[in-house]
Amino acid sequence: MTSSTDKFEFKEGGEGGTPSAEERDLNEPSILYKVLKTISIVIVWMAIGLWSEVNGATFQDLMFKNSATYASMSNAISMRGAGGLAGSILGGGLLVDRFHSKAELILAICVAVCAVLNAIVPYSQWIELLFALFLLEGWIEVIVNVAGQVVIMDIWKDKANGPLHLIHLGYGAGSFIVPQLVAPFISDVLPTEEEAITNPACDLTSEELSLNSTNITTVAPEPSDNLATGFWIVSACIAAISALWFGYFFFDKRKAENGAASQAKDLKIKQIFNPNTCSPGHPVYAILLYILMFMWIYSAVAGERIYAKYLYSYGRQQACLSKQEAANILTAFWLSFTAGRFGGFMVTNFIPMKIFIFIEGLGSLAAGLVLFFFGSNKTVLWASVCVAGIFIGPCYPSGLAWANRYMTVTAVGVTVLSIGAGVSDLTFLPAVGSTVDSVGISAMTAFALGFGVVCAALPIAMQGVACTRGDRFEREEAEEDGTQQSSH
Repeated sequence: MTSSTDKFEFKEGGEGGTPSAEERDLNEPSILYKVLKTISIVIVWMAIGLWSEVNGATFQDLMFKNSATYASMSNAISMRGAGGLAGSILGGGLLVDRFHSKAELILAICVAVCAVLNAIVPYSQWIELLFALFLLEGWIEVIVNVAGQVVIMDIWKDKANGPLHLIHLGYGAGSFIVPQLVAPFISDVLPTEEEAITNPACDLTSEELSLNSTNITTVAPEPSDNLATGFWIVSACIAAISALWFGYFFFDKRKAENGAASQAKDLKIKQIFNPNTCSPGHPVYAILLYILMFMWIYSAVAGERIYAKYLYSYGRQQACLSKQEAANILTAFWLSFTAGRFGGFMVTNFIPMKIFIFIEGLGSLAAGLVLFFFGSNKTVLWASVCVAGIFIGPCYPSGLAWANRYMTVTAVGVTVLSIGAGVSDLTFLPAVGSTVDSVGISAMTAFALGFGVVCAALPIAMQGVACTRGDRFEREEAEEDGTQQSSH
């Protein structure tokens, strides 16, 4: 599998016109090119973090503005998952596999469209409109996600583990920036009649805030009139990132016109959807790995959403935090999340993925246990949230990096990640929202604990299947050494 991002022409050589080993070395992209391309993709992931997580910090304001409940607001956000599924089937991997040469332009256009969609969100007063906006965001995001990760695997090949974790740092960076960007534009008070306030002390604080506000009332306050300003700031940042990629596209286009041709080869439809392409001679093995990768990604996204979408509300309504304190703890989660991804980037070159996924699972379980039993304590809440972020952060890229060690992952294969994320959003978020409406926001800690249990147990099954064939790069090296010895 190759990508248009490596626009270097291979001279004909070897058998059947394929490049020889020496020619591949000569035409290999330079380290500088690889680094610049990787940094550019990190910045795209920052944009994804901005438009995806702005609704976590503004969850309650959007809920009030659209006359929604936790359940209906969660259902609206889950439409990003439905859009992701649609994008996976109608676009995503198929689009990237078939049209490598326009990867930069595809990224630029998709990011620009999401900037526009994000700017519309704060003007919605109907939950149905939010459904449509988030569905479109999810659809477009999956195309960006697949294209970026395929580029990384193409240019770094067997050294892709670290870069795959590195580009996801961008998502964490965008996510921890966004609560601070919108915090000045969020309402100061909570609705005093909200049934989901399960801590009486927080209920009292809410009433006192209402009485001290300029609009003295015990009825749910209107969202901040300045909410749209926060969204416009976020959209401006996203648009700037889109402009960067338009420039990238035209730069590479000029390079191609000056004689550098793409080494990418479009795959036929039959090749794209054939699991034998991923593990020649062992299609059932490839299918099992994809199923396990799907389950891991489903769980990873579920764990991320627990904290990203409900931590702010938990902090306000259970731990009695002010709006700035709640924004700060959400930022702390995303900072820890980003640190975890950076840690994944640093250590995966030294710790095998088969061990690293166990570390992630056990760390998530420990954080979930502490949060479940002691989460109402502010100090414990801060500590457990930061620990959770460190271990949840690298989970998503680890799923792809793990699968990449044991089989060749095509662009359609990368789409499995988007399908797993989409199904998780579509099924898990509504379940959490409905539970919170029924028993209160404290239910968040039970879901966090459940995630930890699943994340700690799943690697057992993953490695149980993977060990039947072993690391594909080690197999390929062994086969190449055997071939060289026989030729001598």
